[in-house]
Amino acid sequence: MRSSLESKLKSIWKSIRSRYYWVGLGHELLYDLFNTPEMSWGQRMWAYRRGFLVYRMTEYGLNEKNYSQYLSDTAYYNLHPINGHFSFWIDDKLTMKYVLHPFDNYLPRYYYHLGNGEQVTKLMDCPTDYGENLDAVLALLRQKGRLAAKLISGSRGQGFFKLTYHEGQYLLNDELLTLTELKAFLNRKESYLLTEWLSSNHELSRIWSGAASSVRIVVYRNKADQVRIAGAYVKFGTSVTGPVDNIAAGGISASVDIDSGSFADARIFRNNAMIPVKAHPDSGAVIAGTLPFWAEIRTILNAIGNYLPHFKYMGYDIVIGEDGFFIVEINSLPAIDILNCYSPLLADPEVAEFFNRLHQS
Repeated sequence: MRSSLESKLKSIWKSIRSRYYWVGLGHELLYDLFNTPEMSWGQRMWAYRRGFLVYRMTEYGLNEKNYSQYLSDTAYYNLHPINGHFSFWIDDKLTMKYVLHPFDNYLPRYYYHLGNGEQVTKLMDCPTDYGENLDAVLALLRQKGRLAAKLISGSRGQGFFKLTYHEGQYLLNDELLTLTELKAFLNRKESYLLTEWLSSNHELSRIWSGAASSVRIVVYRNKADQVRIAGAYVKFGTSVTGPVDNIAAGGISASVDIDSGSFADARIFRNNAMIPVKAHPDSGAVIAGTLPFWAEIRTILNAIGNYLPHFKYMGYDIVIGEDGFFIVEINSLPAIDILNCYSPLLADPEVAEFFNRLHQS
């Protein structure tokens, strides 16, 4: 009887994982089909049989000798949810704020929740003398000068906006709006958070100041139950990306040395490949340096891992300011292609053991 029940539960679990695989990988498959006309049918079959999207052949430089060192797309997506039902605790940005309350000094201030048209709800960091209506939201914007609006469950830079008030004018992503147009934007039906606007430390903004350059850090829990960093890179926006630093949208990545926090080896995504660049195409600044507060960042991520022992795997997005750093987002299934580009994940024995263990569970 017990054996039969376990068999049914495993069957249901596989069905759930398979369903997520197609949903999670769907947009990647569409990109793969419509943006790789140069790839032959034989190349597509070679990649698909090994679990990779075909454009990974140029992005990673895949071949018969090295492909086994790279975690494939099918293998990765089929692991969801790596953290089980706890994934919601971090994937939802508002829930994350409550869950990480002991680390509130490392989180941006949350002012309002906007959703379902004119529904306005004050959040934990909103000044007490502000009301719950659009006029109050606009008053806060006038006081702060800049605010960030972001989808509660958005990712890849989607659903992120910069709101600005300057010398009597309102701007959305640096484009001038009338007051009526801004109110119409704030009345959208999607669920948004209004938080403080974060600016990068001068070490990063000297390279590009048009967007807050965030640091992606992927951590996992090894066999000894210790929190380890699988890889890290810093992202820079460009004149193409606007207020975000998303790599697929035209941003630039630079690999971060886990021990020292130094960054170098900058690359930009062009024609389905990661092309090396030495200087930022807009500012002309050389893309290399050292991340401030790196030792403290590692200490806090380790502390969060100990505070949340049921999380096996997380991808942090961190903005480093002049006086410290802020965790702006945590993903339970962060994109791994950039990490794979810099260093194949399965080439590290401990990281390979972690993913192999997940596949066997």
